[in-house]
Amino acid sequence: MKKIILSGVVAVALFASANIMAQDALTKTKQSVKTETKKVDAKLGEAKHDASLHVKDAKKSVDADVKDAKQKANTKLNEVKKDAKADVQKAEKNVKADVQNAKQKLK
Repeated sequence: MKKIILSGVVAVALFASANIMAQDALTKTKQSVKTETKKVDAKLGEAKHDASLHVKDAKKSVDADVKDAKQKANTKLNEVKKDAKADVQKAEKNVKADVQNAKQKLK
């Protein structure tokens, strides 16, 4: 009889011990999940910051390229305008000279 009672007490003790161990494991798991979540959130914040910096750098680079292209286009346009103006002036001189020659021939 004593053995049966002693076995029951041991069984209850083992059950209580297993229950406490399970609660301990659950607590440790929850703490581990919280820690990992914080690490992931920190890495996500860093990744967002890095991406923001890359976007800013890319935007600056694109803006500089656009500015450079505009300057080159304006320079080329000014050259073309200058050449066209010179051609018009030359043509006007030729026309005036032709008119003068025609007047001289008519006299």
